[in-house]
Amino acid sequence: MIPLANIVRETAIVAVKKLKEMNVKSIMLTGDNEKVAHYVGEQLAMEEIFAEVLPHEKSEKIEHIQKVEQLRTAMTGDGVHDAPALAKADLGIAAGANTDVAIETADDVLIKSNPLDVVNIIKLSRATYRKMIQNLWWAAGYNIIAIHWLQGPYINSAD
Repeated sequence: MIPLANIVRETAIVAVKKLKEMNVKSIMLTGDNEKVAHYVGEQLAMEEIFAEVLPHEKSEKIEHIQKVEQLRTAMTGDGVHDAPALAKADLGIAAGANTDVAIETADDVLIKSNPLDVVNIIKLSRATYRKMIQNLWWAAGYNIIAIHWLQGPYINSAD
């Protein structure tokens, strides 16, 4: 008998650590058996581990997190069994070019399957949102000043 377990890449460990530093909660939803899932999850220092999860249950868990816990969700998956959850999540990320269904369902695709790219996606999204808000404030301020300037002082023609 040869024991088989998923090999955890160093980049995955670093990615989960960086996500925690960014206040992003990481949860493992996997179809793998309980022992393998907990072994991998412990190496990654995952906050919650759900093993032997069927595809529709992954989607239901995403929905529960969105509705009950009132959190935005991102799902990273690489197979056809992840497609329902990728579609349900606020951000679906297909890891690698493994299945066409996952790629078609996801919002983003990680070509190199590097977990650190998930961190980069979130950083870029946050930076884009900050810049968008900054531009809205700039535009609002500019318009208020322009409208005030165009109105000028009131002239009383009776004088």
